[in-house]
Amino acid sequence: MSLTPTLVLGENDMGPPETVAMVERAGVTLVRVGEVHTARGIIDKVRCVGSVLGLDDRVAELSSGELEPAARVLGRLREEVTLKPRVAFLLQFRDGAPIGAGRDTSAQGLLDMVVADNVLADFEGWKPVSMEAMSRAAPDFVVITERGVRGAGGAEAVLSHPALSLVLGNGKGDNRDRLIVMDRMAMLGFGPRTLTTALELARRLHGVEEAYTRE
Repeated sequence: MSLTPTLVLGENDMGPPETVAMVERAGVTLVRVGEVHTARGIIDKVRCVGSVLGLDDRVAELSSGELEPAARVLGRLREEVTLKPRVAFLLQFRDGAPIGAGRDTSAQGLLDMVVADNVLADFEGWKPVSMEAMSRAAPDFVVITERGVRGAGGAEAVLSHPALSLVLGNGKGDNRDRLIVMDRMAMLGFGPRTLTTALELARRLHGVEEAYTRE
């Protein structure tokens, strides 16, 4: 409030409620932006923010030039893929254990967008994954954030972690390509960058040519 805002934009789960109520009592316009973890949800989110800010023309240009074409390519991928790659999505390491994405997470939404099976969907939210659980999950690929890799001490440290060496074979030979490292916010922010990042992730997971990921 010391910044004297005239508008506060937030996601639908912003809080705590007491703080939100304080902002509203101060007479500041507060807008909650819906969050749906799909390609269409991203486009709707961008349009909502553009409308609130009076940038409808700019958003229309962005949607027609970049967002809608990307969404159509992802939709075509969904129609054509017959065998989904099995993927474990890791956020970071905590106390030596990888933190994996279960169902009802933004990562689950991203994997759905790129037509991949979340091998950790037997639990909900973000939780530590044991060596035994990772071995049972047997992912074809492991997707991890750049920040998670840095926190673990680099890619070699990740590849040699006991839970991952079980499924990635210590990153030897072609197995190294099964570890995919990408920017966290680009993957999970569910803004415009998430659509373009999803195209790149789909290319790497499905082994399709780059031309396929562009209209």
